[in-house]
Amino acid sequence: MSIDTGELENWAGRLWKTDTYWLLTCGNRVAITPDMPVMVKLSELPSQISRGFEFNTKTGAIREVELIRNPDGIFCSLTSGFSAVLFPLPQCPPLVQFAQTITLSRAGANQVSLDIFAPWRTDINTVNVSVEAPGLTINGSANLTIPGNVSISVPTTAGSGYYYIMVKEGNCMPAKKWMRVP
Repeated sequence: MSIDTGELENWAGRLWKTDTYWLLTCGNRVAITPDMPVMVKLSELPSQISRGFEFNTKTGAIREVELIRNPDGIFCSLTSGFSAVLFPLPQCPPLVQFAQTITLSRAGANQVSLDIFAPWRTDINTVNVSVEAPGLTINGSANLTIPGNVSISVPTTAGSGYYYIMVKEGNCMPAKKWMRVP
């Protein structure tokens, strides 16, 4: 991987490979957002991968990246200070998405919304999953269809702090999200 920018010493990156997707983590070492898009040259990328999605690690925003394949190499254009870029293979399962921040109320049930992200898959609109939230109470079934909601209550004995919700199993990528109890 190489970076087309004047500040090479301030950039770091790594390309991870799995059977269903490749993942690039890349950006400025102190996550300074570049003034203009940065063209990153990838050392390799399977020909079946035709799309990439940049996840801004600061804001959580997702955008499709421009993938360029030409005689000079394989390139993608990034705009975030530090990014995770998903390059899904055609059989890549969907990602589970949660709200950016989740703060749970101690009074009553909290509805936590889960959605799927898989624009590379036209054959999947929903996924069936099992969730858990250790230290909290899941009201009703822990098995649900996404997109959907899970109802979570905070027990009176629960302390303030961070708890997580985790997609334990299902036809999607595993997912974990931290939630705050004030």
